[in-house]
Amino acid sequence: MQHWNLKIDDAHLACAVSRRTGVVVSRMSLKLFWLAFYAVMLPTITFAQQENETDGESDNKIGVVRKAPTEIVLLRDKNGNLVKVATNLSLEEYLRLYNQQNDVEDNRTPPAFALDQVVYTGRATTTHLAYTAEFRVQLIQSAKEQWVKVPLRLPQSVMRSAPQYTGAGEFFVTWDTQLGHVVWLRGDINSQHVITLKLTRPLRKTGQITELVLQAPVARSQFKQLVVPVEKAQAVAGELEVRASNAGNSTTAFTFDFQTEELVFGWSTATAVSAQPLSRIQASVETGFAVHQNRNISARGVLNVGGLGGNVTDFEVLLPSGMTLLDLPNQAFRVARVPVADDETDNVREKVRVSIVRPQPNVAVILEAELRHDASETDTNQPFNGFEVVDAVKQSGKLSISTTSNWDVVWQLSGDMRRAPRVFDTAAGSPGIQQFDFEYYNVAYTVVGVLQERENQFRVVPNYLLEVTPTQIRMTTTLRCIYSGSGQYMISGNWLGWELDQVFQSFDDSLQLVNAELIDGQLAFQVSTLDTDSRGEFEVIIRARRQLPGVADEGERPLDLIIPQLTVTSEKNASILRGAQTVVLQAADNVELVPDSENIEGLLAGSLSDISELDLPDYQQTPLVFNSLPNLEVGKPLRFVGNVGTRKRSVLVASSTAIQLEDNFAAFEQVLDYQIAYEPIRQITLTVPGIVRRPENLRVFLQLESLSGEDGNGNSVLPWSAVPSSIQSDEIREQLEIEQVTVDLLAEFRGSLRIVLRYQEQLPLLMADSSQRVNFLLVSPLTDEVRLVQNQVTINTQDIFVSEPADDVWQVVRGVASEEAGGDSLRLQASEAATSLPVQMRMRRDVTRTSTLIQRRWIQTALLNEQCRERMSMLIRTNETDLHIQFPVNAVDPATLIVAVNSQRVPVEQVVLDSQGQLTIRLAASNVESDYRIELWYMRSTFDSKHLKLPLPQVVNSKMSGSTYWQVVTTNHQHLLGSPQGWTPEYDWSWSGFYWFRDSALQQSDLESWVGVTNQLALPENTNQYLLSTVGEVDSLNATITSRSTLLILLSGMVLLVGLAILRLHFMQQPVVIFCVGLFAALAGIWVPELMLLVLQASFLGGLLVILSRVLDWVLAVPGRSNRPIHRTSIQPDTNSAAISLLKLESSIAADDLPPATDDSQQQQA
Repeated sequence: MQHWNLKIDDAHLACAVSRRTGVVVSRMSLKLFWLAFYAVMLPTITFAQQENETDGESDNKIGVVRKAPTEIVLLRDKNGNLVKVATNLSLEEYLRLYNQQNDVEDNRTPPAFALDQVVYTGRATTTHLAYTAEFRVQLIQSAKEQWVKVPLRLPQSVMRSAPQYTGAGEFFVTWDTQLGHVVWLRGDINSQHVITLKLTRPLRKTGQITELVLQAPVARSQFKQLVVPVEKAQAVAGELEVRASNAGNSTTAFTFDFQTEELVFGWSTATAVSAQPLSRIQASVETGFAVHQNRNISARGVLNVGGLGGNVTDFEVLLPSGMTLLDLPNQAFRVARVPVADDETDNVREKVRVSIVRPQPNVAVILEAELRHDASETDTNQPFNGFEVVDAVKQSGKLSISTTSNWDVVWQLSGDMRRAPRVFDTAAGSPGIQQFDFEYYNVAYTVVGVLQERENQFRVVPNYLLEVTPTQIRMTTTLRCIYSGSGQYMISGNWLGWELDQVFQSFDDSLQLVNAELIDGQLAFQVSTLDTDSRGEFEVIIRARRQLPGVADEGERPLDLIIPQLTVTSEKNASILRGAQTVVLQAADNVELVPDSENIEGLLAGSLSDISELDLPDYQQTPLVFNSLPNLEVGKPLRFVGNVGTRKRSVLVASSTAIQLEDNFAAFEQVLDYQIAYEPIRQITLTVPGIVRRPENLRVFLQLESLSGEDGNGNSVLPWSAVPSSIQSDEIREQLEIEQVTVDLLAEFRGSLRIVLRYQEQLPLLMADSSQRVNFLLVSPLTDEVRLVQNQVTINTQDIFVSEPADDVWQVVRGVASEEAGGDSLRLQASEAATSLPVQMRMRRDVTRTSTLIQRRWIQTALLNEQCRERMSMLIRTNETDLHIQFPVNAVDPATLIVAVNSQRVPVEQVVLDSQGQLTIRLAASNVESDYRIELWYMRSTFDSKHLKLPLPQVVNSKMSGSTYWQVVTTNHQHLLGSPQGWTPEYDWSWSGFYWFRDSALQQSDLESWVGVTNQLALPENTNQYLLSTVGEVDSLNATITSRSTLLILLSGMVLLVGLAILRLHFMQQPVVIFCVGLFAALAGIWVPELMLLVLQASFLGGLLVILSRVLDWVLAVPGRSNRPIHRTSIQPDTNSAAISLLKLESSIAADDLPPATDDSQQQQA
């Protein structure tokens, strides 16, 4: 650097300029080159908000679909090495790789080989087959570089020598546990290859038939010659076309073609096999035997036969021992009896041949047979062998034997079989039937049964139900009869003193009238069990009655009652049994029955569990249960002794009245809960004032059960009528016109009963300044035979009225009758019956005028896609029925307006703005103060996207009592410039790793929960969201929005301009100027601190350019080492330089007065 206190020589300066022109020009060119390079390569820095990675693209817009770039990830292979894999493959490329990896064949891609033909030749012995297989293979695809695998199967064959090969290529043969023999080929495309294998395979012997089972590849195959060691052998090959010839030396040669995965070929002598083709079969047989009353036995078999390796054409079946086939027509199969040879014994089972009309792999055949009883037969042993399929490879099944009528079976089992007996119950429709089930897994079993006739039995279990009323005893006798065997039975007994009503026999849920007679106290009737299946049970019901001696009311009378006894006799002298007897005495509700335990004979006290199946009458009293003594002697009487008394009806009632106060009337709902004991009631009497007693006003409902809410829905309406003769003569009753009304219950009721009364009364005009006496008229249930146990009234004031009792009859139970308490209900209770309720009432002062308060408000302004969409959500508390919202004129598009109240969208036809731009929303039917959540969605018709000034819709006659949140949403290249006046920013500056951005404290879901509205669709991700808040009234929303490019150019340009001025202008380098610039920046940071980070980030590019300019200037200003020194020629040395250097010069010395550029060391020496 040159010294400021030296003068510059003109000649020396000219000489220096002339000599250094080339150096200056070259350095200036380098300076311009580096300046252009940094200006182009310097990346644009994102300011004030977090961006996506693709924000740098010029065409980046919200909602634009772009092609994803190719992503390369590193995955480890099976050896643990990292391999690069592209993640955005096309579907075709992915399917190709997947099919190649999983060896999945493509239908459009031909196979690698084709097996043209397989030719077999062989000679069989008695146990093995030695054969040769020649495979002709054609390679469809070129296989010079890789091997083609051709599975040849033949898994149970063993090679006798090395394989032979013919063709232009390479091969080798391997063994696979699943595929068998496998040949591997490699050769040219469309090349032919012949592989010859010499193999040995064991044969299978089934009876007199020798079978060859060969699992061959699926191809056009031919057995050119198969020589078997049987002269004139007969082929057993199913549907194959076989040609046989004599091969000499007692052998037979077969030739046939086939194409199947499994070849089953058999042969035998001509006499050992029938003309019908033979196939291996397996069977599952279910046989059911039934022993009938006449001792005949029937059998029904269900045969499920399946073919192994082919269709089932026909088979033979052995019938059960001694049974004959029943000819039943069937279109699916035909059955023919196989004749029995003359030399066979008589006890051979009958055999039939079943021919299938349409052969199938699996068939189901049903056969029936029977065995008629021969009375001359002395052998009682009966074999039960089921149907059996002859020559089945595998056979299993089930066998069931059921006995009907009077037969029992004693079993004798042998072989592989197990038994599981069970007894059918009466509900199954087969009473007394015994069935035995067996399971077997082979036909080596024997079942022999001995039939034994059962003994007839008849068991009677009597149950006596005596219903005791004040005047008579009604007795219902139920005889449960359990029988075994058919017969007729006579039932009789001594019923002296009883009057017979009816006798029924209950059988199969039906009642049949029995012809019974009661002569001189003797009851006799006959029942029979002549059904085919004579084992089961039925009931006999006997109904009778007897009168009780009359006594005075509420008096007691003795009761000495002998229970009638029954005897049963049989014509066949069957075994008659009698079970334990049960006696039940059910007293009516108005009867008091007291047993005399000391004098009761033959009875023992029981419990209710002993009569769980007995149908008792509907009474409130618990019945008395007695059981007969154990081992009670036949003919010994059952005697009950006690006292009978009559009780008078008791009626208790509890009254609860709810009074709902409306604007002009009071709605009454009075609930009367009755408890009726001893005697039923059909009508109730009520005391009703005349103003209530109008048919259009008073409604009476019957409610059997207490429903939630007690709204009376589903209850039946009861008729009522007035009793004119009940008008009283006192002045109060005459003034109120109190009368008695009778309500018909339409049926008799005991126990709990609920009556609901509904009526209305007019209210006088109430004022807020003074109270007024209001006399509510009530319905009283009190009569001579009714006792009132509770009388309560609840007045629901709904925060509108203030009420308090006006006399001493009614006392406050719960609630406060003062204005300060602010309660919404008043509960009163009276200790006596009352037909009036005087109350002092007045209006509350705070509800004489309407009020609407906005407690919370949230506004969302979305500036996206050159549109302005707004959503306004408010929590409002009001007592008005309608809400009026005034919209700014020509600022909102009415066609886009959507309104929702409490998350319920208002119909479009109701969202209509009037000529003044006012919207009316219906909230409730009456003036009840409540909270409402109002939501508005609309679009601004006119707005300035740079300088927002948005007037807000206003709720008419409302006050703002809470906070307001304003959420501004812009695209990611637009930013909010500062905070509007009167608004508080609700966001924090956060560091993203490269820059600072503004992060809102509350998101959209948080604001929706704050107001209490439902969650809507979330905002797009590539947006900037700014949250502001304020308290109080807000008329309009004002804010300034600027773009990122504008902010970057202005602030960076300003910083660049000021920085270059300081570097280049001498007067800007004064300390005073620099101090003023710094002071201005500090004051701006203090005044608007939230914008400092935004300004610093936006001006970063300008500052960087200033620093770069200063660095380049310093680099270009330093002289190089190759510069020649400047020689002075005509300038004399200044001898006074030392003295002049001590002088203090002003900073405004002109440039032409500067001293020559001399070295510091030279100056000091001078």
